[in-house]
Formats: sequence, C-alpha cells, structure tokens
Amino acid sequence: MVRLLPVSGSDLPVCSTEWKNGDVLIVTKLDRLGRNAMDVRKTVEQLAASGIRVHCLALGGVDLTSAAGRMTMQVISAVAEFEKDLLIERTHSGIARAVGFGKTLRASFVTQWGTAAGGAGTS
Repeated sequence: MVRLLPVSGSDLPVCSTEWKNGDVLIVTKLDRLGRNAMDVRKTVEQLAASGIRVHCLALGGVDLTSAAGRMTMQVISAVAEFEKDLLIERTHSGIARAVGFGKTLRASFVTQWGTAAGGAGTS
C-alpha cells in the first residue's frame, strides 16, 4: 500500500507517528529533512531506528539508511563541516584585518568570535 504524506522538515516529528516499520519515506532533496547536514543526519538516523527507510530522489533514489546511503551522508556531513570551518576561518581573518585597520569592534562581537586578533572563538 502506498500512502502519500506531504511533509516538510518541520512537520517530520509530527508525521513520524503515522509511519510504520518497513515504510519508505521518499524525499526530493535532502534539505527537505532538515535545516543543515547535521539535522538531516539526525532525522535519517531517527527514522532508521524506527525501521523507516529514507530515499532521496536528488541522489539517484539512494536509500539513505543503506550502507551506500550512510556513506553518502557521511561525505555530505564532512563537506558541510568543512564549509562551516571555512566560514569561521574567514570570519577570524576578517576580524584580524579590521583590527589591523584600526576598526573598533562591538564587545558582543568580540565575545562571540574570541579575541579581536582572531583567537579561538566559539562556533
């Protein structure tokens, strides 16, 4: 039996009670499962733990709960983490450059990103 449940990322927890072990959730793109790669991975893991398989059409219909799908998710998560790290590095570089040009930074900005010279901040 095929059941169509039109959902988006924010609706998944609500609708997951309607799914049964062995059901297959088909999404058009990964971003339908969450806001970022970590959120998507968590959602897929929760669904897999409930016996629900997740297929993504944008990835050739790969089952994200299979070995190949888990590997795909790991690669996507690694790329997302790399992009996040690059953003942090660029932010620290920009702060250091601004300080080098004599700019004064807001205290809340310096607190969020570490020292004004680009020290270790929180992500």
